[in-house]
Amino acid sequence: MSQSFDSDRFWVSDIDGYVSPSAIQADNEREEQERFLNEELEAIGDIKLLSRKSITARALNARGVSPEEWRWALHEADTALSGEDQWPDSERPFLKSLFSMGKGYAISRYSKWEDITYSSAITATLTHGFRALLEQYLSGESVKVSAAQRVWLASALKEAESKSGLVAYDRTDILRTAIHKLADSPGNPGAVALNRERTRALLSLARLHYSIGEISVGSLTELRSLETLYATARSHALEQNTGRSTPGERHIKNWTLRHLHPLTYLFPFSIRHAIDRALRHGSLTVDAPERLVLLNELAVARCGILLMRREARNKS
Repeated sequence: MSQSFDSDRFWVSDIDGYVSPSAIQADNEREEQERFLNEELEAIGDIKLLSRKSITARALNARGVSPEEWRWALHEADTALSGEDQWPDSERPFLKSLFSMGKGYAISRYSKWEDITYSSAITATLTHGFRALLEQYLSGESVKVSAAQRVWLASALKEAESKSGLVAYDRTDILRTAIHKLADSPGNPGAVALNRERTRALLSLARLHYSIGEISVGSLTELRSLETLYATARSHALEQNTGRSTPGERHIKNWTLRHLHPLTYLFPFSIRHAIDRALRHGSLTVDAPERLVLLNELAVARCGILLMRREARNKS
């Protein structure tokens, strides 16, 4: 027996309590949604990654990536690989996609890290942007450059761009030496008269400019060579125990080490992890990555960026 209590609750004598049909309906719908979600997660299953690693769809969902978002990330990854099915044809578009996802974030972090404006940082990454920044700096410091000196400066810039075996920090040092030489030439104010803050900012932009250039790699072999180059540079810096010691500033031990990292060091964690797995994958000839694995890596990286942006929005 039952009797009406209000529009949505009924007294049921058999259970000696009230029942809400809408609440029952809501529970049924929730159970149906959970069942559907479980089916989707089971269908996706384990997600194979490079270096014999993997992640489950359930783990991604627990972090906040829905099956629908995962499928969209896979679609974007498929587009990025440009239809290449076999390694090594897919190697270049794979790396290009990873780096294009990470560069904007890294440039933003670098500008904050080095206390330079984001607009100038972006300009430094453009083909002729850094040269324009250099010309602006020299003009602002009243450093006059003759026609003969322009030829010499162009040669110094070419050396900084193309000399092998150097990291961005070393290439910037070539530029620093060139600027000081120009400033010390007859008719110019001298290197000691250069504005310290503007010079620091210009050299920071130079490091960014050269850092962007050195990560324009097309293969994991080239990327491994870059990592080795930086490891060697850091090792030498530790041996020399170099630091910053300029008039009026305290000495900072191992100051150079702060700058001895490729730009990938500032990439989002999801992309850095993908790069690390790629570098540790092993023999690329014997154990060439399957296209699905590359798609998974790109999709996981995209999901990581999605979560990072979502968290930033929530905080703001």
